[in-house]
Amino acid sequence: MIGKLVRMCAEHRLPVVDLDDFEPDRSLLGTVPLELAQEHQCFPLALAQNRLLLACLPDNVISVQDFISRVVGKEILPVLSTEEALRAAIQRHYLDEGFSGAKLGADALKSVKNHKRSDEADIPVNDAEAPVAALVAHILRQAVRFRASDIHLEPDEKEPKIRYRIDGALIAQPSIPLDVFPAVVSRIKILASLDIAERRRPQDGRAILKSDERSVELRVSVIPMLEGESVVIRLLGTDEGPVDVDSLNLTTLQRQEWMRLARLPHGIVLVTGPTGSGKTTTLYSTLRAIRRPEKKIITLEDPVESKIDGVSQIPIRSDIGFDFAKGLRSVLRHDPDVLLLGEIRDLETATIAVQASLTGHLLFATLHTNSAAQAITRLLDMGLAGYQVMTSLSGVLAQRLMRRLCVRCKKATDMDLRSLGLTSFAQKAAKLWEPQGCAECLGTGYLGRLAIFELLTINPKMRRLTEHDLQSENIESLAASDGFSKLSVAGEAALLSGATSLAEYLTLFGKEGT
Repeated sequence: MIGKLVRMCAEHRLPVVDLDDFEPDRSLLGTVPLELAQEHQCFPLALAQNRLLLACLPDNVISVQDFISRVVGKEILPVLSTEEALRAAIQRHYLDEGFSGAKLGADALKSVKNHKRSDEADIPVNDAEAPVAALVAHILRQAVRFRASDIHLEPDEKEPKIRYRIDGALIAQPSIPLDVFPAVVSRIKILASLDIAERRRPQDGRAILKSDERSVELRVSVIPMLEGESVVIRLLGTDEGPVDVDSLNLTTLQRQEWMRLARLPHGIVLVTGPTGSGKTTTLYSTLRAIRRPEKKIITLEDPVESKIDGVSQIPIRSDIGFDFAKGLRSVLRHDPDVLLLGEIRDLETATIAVQASLTGHLLFATLHTNSAAQAITRLLDMGLAGYQVMTSLSGVLAQRLMRRLCVRCKKATDMDLRSLGLTSFAQKAAKLWEPQGCAECLGTGYLGRLAIFELLTINPKMRRLTEHDLQSENIESLAASDGFSKLSVAGEAALLSGATSLAEYLTLFGKEGT
């Protein structure tokens, strides 16, 4: 062995190492994951002035320097070794000593070699993971445990940040060490079947996390920033299961009218609100309520967030040109009774939706507006004529999500509402409640969210309005005679009942809502 190393050193004029007698810095084993060490036949030795000493074979010095340096974000100083010694070192330090499970290494190695995007990729969860893999698994499992909807991993020159979005608010978590952050990003890329060597362009991928007998879909987005790569992971399937229409927090009158609209033979029924306001949950619960063996229900979604029995669900694939407009044209040939369109984004999709509603189909869709009445003006802004909107549209449900106070730690407020200019609340409420924070709610004072709604039904008076008069104020005025009440009224009811806090109410509506 010694003679072979001496000849290798003289021939290639590079330092050599006898791995049989070498004790590596074990913290570096997570910097170069097992799958990369196996594929490139290399082994991390030590860190010197932010440069990584890496044992490798003479034939792949250049490729290792180029590829591994981009993965770990450090300059590589190659040190030569023999193939037998490298293979033995990888086996001994990564596998035999429990720094990485064999199944984990095989799965990750397959992902790296193929560099293909897949719709589903199981994330192994076991007790024999490499340090970085174990850290990523912990981040994902913790997010599921905390009911997070998103994970934000943000680079920084001093201390990279990790935050979970819980109940709509970003909550800071213990930071990731600066020297480990690039390896964490690489590990997430491998799990999402992304190119770990590409650091200049945004990438999107997905994977499936199976933990605690649950299956959570991960939508991964990686974007290069000035300080490094930023990662956002959307978690789909962390909710507690299907929601029934009766549990949507609609008032009795709203629920009765909403279900009447949902059972119409044709027309367009919209659900509006910002991203993350629970529109999909409302639509899913509605489809479950109206599904019947004699009805064919088809959905077009981006993405399909959960499976509904008895409903044909189609994922939109914009990357191959299969968008909402093309999908809607296609599914109309499949003789549906009810359609759910994930979102009306443009004039083409809106025009096809109107045509579908006028030819005997009931179509549900979402739209991004701040109120129910604004949905009409939004469709007009897209380019639809006023008569097209008012002859096809049946109703609009606008909604928001408000954080619910933790019942274990909420406390009555002693603030002077009149001094804050909130005279109306001071007259209506004996007391309001505010968050305090406990172990149950992770110190936030809030636990879960509740939805609030406003439901606008299109009545004959609205249909007779000229296009010039189709303004939000006019529509809301005509709706008032039918019992229409605004979102702020629903928010006020939640506040006065003690379900949420004044701070949460003011965040959504400000003092204008009072």
